[in-house]
Amino acid sequence: MNLKMKAFLIGAVAYAFSLNAMALACTSTSSLGTMGPPAVELLGQSFTSAGSYADCYSFSLNGAADSLGWLIEVDPVSMLNIDITGVSLFSGDVLGGNTTGSLLGSFSDTSLGFSGLATGTYSLAISSTVTKASFGLPLPVGYAGQITTISSRQVPEPATLGLFGLALTGMGLVRRRRTAR
Repeated sequence: MNLKMKAFLIGAVAYAFSLNAMALACTSTSSLGTMGPPAVELLGQSFTSAGSYADCYSFSLNGAADSLGWLIEVDPVSMLNIDITGVSLFSGDVLGGNTTGSLLGSFSDTSLGFSGLATGTYSLAISSTVTKASFGLPLPVGYAGQITTISSRQVPEPATLGLFGLALTGMGLVRRRRTAR
């Protein structure tokens, strides 16, 4: 085996391991079912103890879609504080408590938007950290939010529009020539 082939194989194996390294271990899982498009689903979770959490929501799309949503932290005067640390979207389902696909994108705030999603299965992971507060009542903390899917509108490329315009022009010239006879 020559040196280039060995380097290629080592690179391919390293890439395969890096894809698996992107999987996320979920502390809770829920299925949102088929989310159209169009669809709107509510999501949320509550916590009664300090810790780091990754809540995974799996859903499937039966058509190309864009997805958007929002989350709010629900933190009454409590002995706990919550901070949403990230929202990530993975291709693939949740299996055995782990996401199975590759990371498609992530946000570090409480709003999210993913465009150009194809038909298939996805996992939305919401990461949060719950810490103890110095005062307050013993109430749970959590988050609530919504995810919406809408149909993707494909915008034609300029070359496609140019060919379409050329075809229309040609058809117009043929029609004009036939009516002139």
